[in-house]
Amino acid sequence: MTTITSDHGEDHEERVHAIGAVLGAGAVLMGLLIGAAYVVSQLVSLLAWAFVSH
Repeated sequence: MTTITSDHGEDHEERVHAIGAVLGAGAVLMGLLIGAAYVVSQLVSLLAWAFVSH
């Protein structure tokens, strides 16, 4: 008797993990970009305040 096994379930599981990793990395990247934009805006605001007040 021959048994046929399929790795389709494992392939699907790996694909789901890969998609999750890509989405997680994208979320981290977006957080870093938003944080960097906030820091730059605060520095520009500080510089503008320093030059206007003198």
